Amino acid sequence: MDNTFLQKSCNYSWFSGTDIIVYDLYKKYAESYLITKGIQKLLTFDYIRSPYIDAVINTMDNKKIKLYVTEGTLLRIYEIFYKLNLCTDICQCKFTYSKENIKRIKLISRDEENREIPVIFHINADSRVNAIAEYMSMFAVKFVILHELGHYLNGHCGYSRSVNQNKFTFHLNEPIHIKLSSKQSKALEVDADSYAACFLFQEMEELIKNDDYILSLVEGKIDVYRLFAAGIQGVCCLMGIDNKISNTHPKSSVRACLCIDGACRLINDNDYKDEIFKTIANVVSFFNTLNNVDKDKFVNDMVSYGREAKEIEDCWRKDMYYKVKQFALSYISNY
Repeated sequence: MDNTFLQKSCNYSWFSGTDIIVYDLYKKYAESYLITKGIQKLLTFDYIRSPYIDAVINTMDNKKIKLYVTEGTLLRIYEIFYKLNLCTDICQCKFTYSKENIKRIKLISRDEENREIPVIFHINADSRVNAIAEYMSMFAVKFVILHELGHYLNGHCGYSRSVNQNKFTFHLNEPIHIKLSSKQSKALEVDADSYAACFLFQEMEELIKNDDYILSLVEGKIDVYRLFAAGIQGVCCLMGIDNKISNTHPKSSVRACLCIDGACRLINDNDYKDEIFKTIANVVSFFNTLNNVDKDKFVNDMVSYGREAKEIEDCWRKDMYYKVKQFALSYISNY
């Protein structure tokens, strides 16, 4: 397919000056992931021309896996984190964080009905400021990819093939057509989220050890944790905006809090956990302001979200964990 449109949107990335662009970066990341886990399966990855956030994993048989991510996923993630970076201080930087000299780059994406959908990037004259947005965007896109792979590795696809005549397609943000109740479907989504968050947390730890550049930008390790949390919360908020269904996918706030809570179990320092959840609140506040969400409605929604989260966790522990674990290719937890 023609990749020119997406490549144009990424010329300013911190990968520029090399032969790597983010389009190819995530393709290589996805296609090599199973190999790094010692699983010899043929995985093909490609992008779908759509302006909306979505991804799909398709297991046609036990040997071939197809993973697709929409172009809109990359475009909107990079767009929102450049804007978030301009409006909100997510982390403490080692340099003076100038928010002046902003250049607006406008791209036009189109939906299935050929309607124009603008994508606007707020590019700072200081490349270090842009790099902060790029790291958050990277965490967000990798979360989407790992979420879909989590469906496969945690046995969701294998189980679903067993009850759905060997045909199974799993969408990030659309209904799944298998014989599951609403709670069961949501439990699988949260489990895939938790898989993505936990393995992305491990990648973040490796990034802290091996990436001198990110540590040259921020004051300390906790700031990288903040970027990690912002990336996951931000993409969950974006999915909530695009998600027009509620019977098979949890609310965005439920997804983010449950999966980040799972990742936080890998952290021993309670102060770090507190900072992560402060970052989540910061990002949620940004999206609420952006979308003119009424504060009273938000508080009422959070109460109902807490009930939904409890129902999903109970469904996983008492039901879906036992159904999918025999198909799992990786360790799964009955959290």
